[in-house]
Amino acid sequence: MAASSSNSPEAEATPPPWEELPREITAAILRRLGTVEMVTTAQNVCTTWRSVCRNPSMWQCIDMRSITYEAPPNSEMVCYDAVDWSNGELTDIRIDFFGTDDLLLYISER
Repeated sequence: MAASSSNSPEAEATPPPWEELPREITAAILRRLGTVEMVTTAQNVCTTWRSVCRNPSMWQCIDMRSITYEAPPNSEMVCYDAVDWSNGELTDIRIDFFGTDDLLLYISER
C-alpha cells in the first residue's frame, strides 16, 4: 500500500495555511477569541500565533466578562498573564465575578 501524501516529507515541511496570513489578519482573527482562549489555547497552536498573541498591542483591552460567577480556578492566572503580555499598553480591563485585592493591585501597578 502506498504511503499517503500527508506522510511525505514535503507535506511535513509545508507550513499550515494560517501561518502564511499577514500578521494583521491573524491578529484580527485572534481578537475574535476571548482572553481566556487566547491565553490558554490559541498561543499554543504555532509559533506565529504565539508571537501575535504575545504582542502587547493585542492586550490594550482585556475582556474577561465571559467568565461566570463560577470562575475556573485559573481565571486569575489568565488575567495575570494577559496583564503581563500588555507590557504597559493596557488601557481597558473588564472582569466580573472574580478577582482579589491582590489582582486589582497588580493590574493598577502595571
